[in-house]
Amino acid sequence: MKLRVLLAGLAVLVSMRATAEDRNVLSRIVVDEGDGGAVVRIEGSRAPSFTQFELAAPRRVVIDLSGAVLAGPAAEIPAKGRQVRVVRTAAFQAGRISVARITVEFTGDYPYALKAEGTDLVLNIEGAGVAPAVATVQDGTEAAKAKEEANAALALAESAKIDAARAREEAARLAQEAARMKAEAEAARARAEAEARKAAASDEAVAAAQAARQKAEAAAEAARKAMEEAQARAEAAEAQVAKTQEKLQAALARLEAVEAEKEEARRLAEARAAREAAARREAERRLREAEERARKAAELAARRSAASHETLRDAHEGLVPGVAYAYLQYQDPEDYAGGETGSIRVSNAPKVMSLVGFQQQGSISRVFIRTNEPVKYDVRPLGPDTIVIELANTRARTRNDLNHLDTRFFDSPVAIIDPEEIEGAQRYVRITIRLKQSVPYEVRQVDNEIQIDFQRP
Repeated sequence: MKLRVLLAGLAVLVSMRATAEDRNVLSRIVVDEGDGGAVVRIEGSRAPSFTQFELAAPRRVVIDLSGAVLAGPAAEIPAKGRQVRVVRTAAFQAGRISVARITVEFTGDYPYALKAEGTDLVLNIEGAGVAPAVATVQDGTEAAKAKEEANAALALAESAKIDAARAREEAARLAQEAARMKAEAEAARARAEAEARKAAASDEAVAAAQAARQKAEAAAEAARKAMEEAQARAEAAEAQVAKTQEKLQAALARLEAVEAEKEEARRLAEARAAREAAARREAERRLREAEERARKAAELAARRSAASHETLRDAHEGLVPGVAYAYLQYQDPEDYAGGETGSIRVSNAPKVMSLVGFQQQGSISRVFIRTNEPVKYDVRPLGPDTIVIELANTRARTRNDLNHLDTRFFDSPVAIIDPEEIEGAQRYVRITIRLKQSVPYEVRQVDNEIQIDFQRP
């Protein structure tokens, strides 16, 4: 009963894997025999998944192809009779899996080897008779190996059950024969005793009765030995069934382990996807917040710029006509930086300029200057096409930060950006910007960056 439960559970697990597979259509079986041996080729539509077992009296090998169907009806294929007597085909269902069974009956005790060649399954039979050697082909993945071992165990179990049933039938037959022989012996002994009583005076009758009694006793002893032999064969068959049951349990455990590994991999993938989705949503939220802060800062800078330019335009005289200028404005020369961000507090510590750069942004060309912290700066024109920006109490980080930028080949009013470091009573950095033509511009300091935006003509 326990074996049947294990077989049913294993069949369900195997069928769950086979329903999604394409069937292997067996189109032709070719038998080629010669003096040196025979080749049986089973042609299919895809790589075969198979198990095999061997039976005796007559000797034959049974091949079960999982997930396979016959292109035509089941049939017997006769052979030349050198090594192969006949090839039989059959088809059946193991749960939800279709199985094609090929039985090759030999004419003698020949060695053979079974292997897969592409989509074909080839059985090579040698001509000389020696101990059989069987080769199998294993699938590449752990799940396929477990399935092959399970199918092999099923085939062995079926074979063991058949052998056990045959052994039990043979034991019953021998028991009946022994009972019959015992009855005959009892009858012969009774007749001998009757004849002995009738011919008590005859030595020949007594000898005949004794011979009949000995014959009956010998027959009873032979029946007893035959019964013991049948019992031993039945016990051997039961032991084979127990071994097959152990193999089935091991195969079921391997299948369960493979399923557990697949489930763990799926769970880890889902958790990783959830973490990535959460990180993506957080990044999008931070980007939206940064964009909103930048938009508000731009609006505030625009309002301040408009008010500042109105004041500067009326306050200064002697400017070149047609040129727009930005000027330094302080609320407190000791505490605040210049330009349109006059509310930025500036410390008295020495500053370091780390970068002078150029960008094209829509309708403007921007020259930007980055420092390690806000600085005091002064902006003044040196004519219609030159602007000078001086950063007080500032030095360049490296000599490479003083390289000039040639922007003449851009679609921009800016032609040359030339920074230099000035040493004297107080060190400062001067950036000279030469223009291709006079255009309006705006200057602002945002955190640690001074931005000069020129309108592109």
